Amino acid sequence: MRVYAKNVFQDEHEFHYAAYRSIKDMTGLHDHDFYEVFLTFGGDVYHLVNNQKIMLPSNTLVFIRPNDYHAYERIGQGDCQIMNVAFPSQIMGALQSYLGESRVIDQLFNAPLPPSVTLTLSETNRLLDRFQQLTWSSFMNERSLDANIVFKMMITEVLLKLIPHLDTNREENMPAWLEKLNTQMSKKEHFTSGLSAMYQLSDMSPEHISRSIKKHFGCTPTDWINHFRLRHGANLLVSTDMEIIEVAMESGFENLSHFYHLFKKKFYLSPARYRKANKRDVIPSLQAFQRHQ
Repeated sequence: MRVYAKNVFQDEHEFHYAAYRSIKDMTGLHDHDFYEVFLTFGGDVYHLVNNQKIMLPSNTLVFIRPNDYHAYERIGQGDCQIMNVAFPSQIMGALQSYLGESRVIDQLFNAPLPPSVTLTLSETNRLLDRFQQLTWSSFMNERSLDANIVFKMMITEVLLKLIPHLDTNREENMPAWLEKLNTQMSKKEHFTSGLSAMYQLSDMSPEHISRSIKKHFGCTPTDWINHFRLRHGANLLVSTDMEIIEVAMESGFENLSHFYHLFKKKFYLSPARYRKANKRDVIPSLQAFQRHQ
C-alpha cells in the first residue's frame, strides 16, 4: 500500500502527529512519499521493514524515509504504544541541505534499513515531552509558529540522537556495492528482469552476491527480487483498476498461480482481498492523523 503526502498534509501544516495505544489498530505493510519518526514505549514490538523482521525494544526511536516499506507485528500476546510524527519531504530536504554531505549523512537517508536507536528511559521521557507539546498544539489548533518551532526542535533532537549511532560499527554496515545494487534492483526495469539483471548490474560473482544478500537481507536472491515485485504488485492493486493477471505480469511474474501463492504468503491476503481491503479514498492508517487535526 502506498500513502501519499497529498492525502495527508494540508498546505498550512508542516507535520501530522498521531498516538497509538495499541498496534492492533494500525494497518499492514505500506510505504509513503514523506518522512516519519516514531517512538515505541510500553512494550516490545516486531518491525517488518524492507524485507526484514526486526525486534524493537521499548524506547526505540526510528527514522522512516520515503519508500521504506514497513508494518508492525505483536510479539506473542504483547503490545506496545507508538508516538508518531510525519512530515513532508520538503522539510527534510531543507535540513539535508543544511547538514551538507558526508558518509554519515548519506547513511541517514540512504541506508537499506531505517536508522534507529534505543534510548534510555530519561531520553524517552524527554522526547515524549516533545511529542506531548505537539499534541497540545494540535488540540489547541496552534499549527503556526509555536507548533512548528516545537516540531523542528524535536526533529533536530531526533537526528542528533541517530547520527552518532550511525557512525559506529562501520565494518558491519552493508557494503557500498550492495547498497547500490539494492537501489538499482528496486527499479521496475530491473526487478522484472530478475536474476539476469541483478548479475549484469554487479561486478561481483553470483556466489558472492548470494552470500551477501543472505547476510544482509536474510533471504535468497530470488526471494529478494520477489520482494520488490510483490511490493510493486501491491501498489498496482490499490492504485489502478488493472486485472490481477495484468498486475502479475507487470510485476514480473509469468505464472499467475505463483504470484497468488507468494502474494498471500507475504501479505496474508489474496490479491483480490488485499485490493478490497486497501483500495479506498482515505487510507485507514491515516484516520489516527485526522483525529488530531
